[in-house]
Amino acid sequence: MIGRVALFAPRRRKSRAGVRVWVRRGLAARVQLVSVGAVAATVVIAAAAPHGVAAVAPEILVVGFLLGLPHGAVDHLVPFWTATPGKLGNNPPADAATATVTASVPLDRRDGRRSGGSPPWRTLLRRTLLPRTWSCWMPHVLLGLLLAGYLAVAVTTWWGLREVGSLLLPILLVLSVLHFGLGDVMAGAAADGAGPRGRHGRCSGWRRRFATAAALVVVMCDVVSHGAFVVTGPLLFWPVQADPALTTIAPHLTPPRPSTREAFFIAALCATAVSTLIAARRRRWLAALEAPLLGALFAVAPPMVAFGVYFGAWHGLRHTARMIAVDPANGRDLAAGRLVQPIIRFVRQATLPSLVALTMIVIVYVIAYQHQGLVGPVVAGLLALTVPHLIIVAWMDIRTIRGRSRRLGRRDRRDRRDRVT
Repeated sequence: MIGRVALFAPRRRKSRAGVRVWVRRGLAARVQLVSVGAVAATVVIAAAAPHGVAAVAPEILVVGFLLGLPHGAVDHLVPFWTATPGKLGNNPPADAATATVTASVPLDRRDGRRSGGSPPWRTLLRRTLLPRTWSCWMPHVLLGLLLAGYLAVAVTTWWGLREVGSLLLPILLVLSVLHFGLGDVMAGAAADGAGPRGRHGRCSGWRRRFATAAALVVVMCDVVSHGAFVVTGPLLFWPVQADPALTTIAPHLTPPRPSTREAFFIAALCATAVSTLIAARRRRWLAALEAPLLGALFAVAPPMVAFGVYFGAWHGLRHTARMIAVDPANGRDLAAGRLVQPIIRFVRQATLPSLVALTMIVIVYVIAYQHQGLVGPVVAGLLALTVPHLIIVAWMDIRTIRGRSRRLGRRDRRDRRDRVT
């Protein structure tokens, strides 16, 4: 029954929608294969040559950070991409052809301007910071409010880490587990062509409620198994390196006891067992390897190596593939099987924010390097900047799940009407 009512059970589609789902599934499946291969190779190398891997740990962390940095550079576009047409002040064109023609108007070679009279630098900023189909003044106001809220959340989180870090940091660690785990679950659903398929519309009463609860338990085990090892692995297997990092971020925090770490790790192992068995039952062999590989990565490799590989080749890469699929401007290209243009479009959108963020991080790092007393506040500030990203991605995931649930509800109602008639 669990396999039938799973929220992300594989399904088949037809016609044009089937082509688009197949292309998006192909992109997500390729990314999944690359990430699993990178983590597996790291586990083998770290187990075979631990001292050699530890010697290049800082370099691996920096490379992974640079590779994963662009995945959050388009956060300011996510609310516009996922907004319902007609809301938030957006005025999309009447049809897709009009949008394509409007977006492809070439620059006038004589004065370097478009037909609207905007200079090239302003056109570049507009195409980087706002979707092409948004031309009224409302998106600019909303973008300013979004950035202001982004900064306010980050500053509030930073203050909380410095003042009440013993209370706030555990909450952030739990949110990180949910963020990493749910991101992997959504990416895996895209790789498998998953969607809301279920037959619990044919049952009613307690059977329907039990089936839904069982499906939610399976999904939560999948989320915990993919996200818990990122947090519990370094705390359990590398306490000498993990505990100073925690006290640097939150000076008033007392490191967790060994029994607490073991309890969380056992819970992660139980969730991994359930997730792996369910994935193997559905013949999703690559997905069945993901959670055990993550556990092996954070158990064998040093924390800097493990997080660098995970952030750059796993989390950031998969989230980038999701952003490419979410962008409405990539719909036609994905439906036609073209992946190069969507990737170029994402690179153009993420380049400027990534460069700005990287410049700020380098400046802050240089200041902290010269003044050792600022290392703690700087690390806390970097962690605080991830909290708005967690909120935006969670909002996107909730909208995605709600949309799939609505489609499932419509299908159930249609099935009931067909049985009645």
